[in-house]
Amino acid sequence: MSNFDKKITKIEFLRDFIIKNISEGGILIETTYSLPIDSIHFLNLTYKEINFYIKGIVKRVEKNIRNNEEFFKIAFQFIDIDSQQRSNLKEFIDLIKKEQ
Repeated sequence: MSNFDKKITKIEFLRDFIIKNISEGGILIETTYSLPIDSIHFLNLTYKEINFYIKGIVKRVEKNIRNNEEFFKIAFQFIDIDSQQRSNLKEFIDLIKKEQ
């Protein structure tokens, strides 16, 4: 197993995060736990009928406190996206924008 393989962690963020911003290049989430910079994760993006995994690398982690509770803003850059994931991502973003 290479060092790269050891860094990959599958994380399902089904109820554990809030999307603060999303684009075709990456996502900013808010959650109650931190992740290491440069770690690679599979994010499960689910909204209505859309459900898919996309690979991202943690680029920034910001610790915050609100109402005496700690939370983290985590910025991911999407990586290794195939054409089906890109199509799902575009549909996902379009659906979210229509709902706002």
